[in-house]
Amino acid sequence: MKYHLDYIMITPSYPPRVGGVERHVFEVHSALRRSGAKGIIVVANEMPTGAENSKDTLWFPCRRLFGCLPKTSSLPMSLKLMRIFWKWNPKVIHFHDTIIYPVLPFLSSLGLLKKTYITFHGWEGVCPPMPRVVNRRRKIASAIKGSIAIGAFIEKWYGTKSNYISYGGVDVERYGMIKQSGCDPNELRIGYFGRFEPDTGLLEVVEAVQNCNRQLNQKVRLDLYGAGSLRDRLCALNEEEAVVTPLPIAKDPSAVLAKYSIVIASGYLTILEALCAERIVFAQYNNELREDYLRMHPAASSIFICKETGDFVAGILRCLSDPAGVAAKSKVGWDWAKRQSWEKVAATYTELWRL
Repeated sequence: MKYHLDYIMITPSYPPRVGGVERHVFEVHSALRRSGAKGIIVVANEMPTGAENSKDTLWFPCRRLFGCLPKTSSLPMSLKLMRIFWKWNPKVIHFHDTIIYPVLPFLSSLGLLKKTYITFHGWEGVCPPMPRVVNRRRKIASAIKGSIAIGAFIEKWYGTKSNYISYGGVDVERYGMIKQSGCDPNELRIGYFGRFEPDTGLLEVVEAVQNCNRQLNQKVRLDLYGAGSLRDRLCALNEEEAVVTPLPIAKDPSAVLAKYSIVIASGYLTILEALCAERIVFAQYNNELREDYLRMHPAASSIFICKETGDFVAGILRCLSDPAGVAAKSKVGWDWAKRQSWEKVAATYTELWRL
């Protein structure tokens, strides 16, 4: 039996895995379904524990065909997608990130590029981006019908001009209602939400908190929610100084945001959620791409964007000495975030697909 769908989204990962791309795809898909659109998610990955194939989510790993072709071969994925497209006959095919690259010839041979779109998410953690990565993104952008870029920095660093720029969305009703819980007046607790990787500026954040404790009379503690290659190093540091506390990934940031008046965010979704919850937001950068990632953000003027540890210490001092002024500075960002619903993001997708 052949079906007819409004869209099929192909993504490299999906919940219950945790991450920005996973959240984005899930929330956009959910908002589109609430609007009455019909679509399915195809996940080009192994099904993790706790996940299951359902009527609107299909998992398939990239395995060797006939036990001999390498996993990097485009043929296994092309054959699987061909069966899916034949069965569901979607009006729109939308890829997330560059997993589309190996199957571009397949899509071209079937005449499907005229209804194929992509969302370019983030960057690879290497600055400047490797030439082969830049060239790959440019080839994709020139071959397909249209694209969305998550952040204006993508066009500058990859040379891919997208039809729309997005910074993700937020559950406005949920995050806008978060009230701050009682805090110890003798201790300033700051929450970090993001990856434990060098490209996020996390090591500079930790150094800055250490400097705060040396320079300020008030004790400053940093709770780190996330995962990554720096976890062991951070755990060892916690045992030595008890300044930072590495914690598991916050699968529900709204449940822990109430503990903090100041949030350090490494990604766009966390920035949005913290601003929507009317928190003071700090963000750190340690290279030029990461700086553009932050300074080209629509709410950049409402965020403490730091490079040196001195920038961070100065920002904390300002928060302590002039809370009213800091709140006034942040309000523009707070108001902007409360307009960035997932329904608005989903509407951007439907506008793109009408081009």
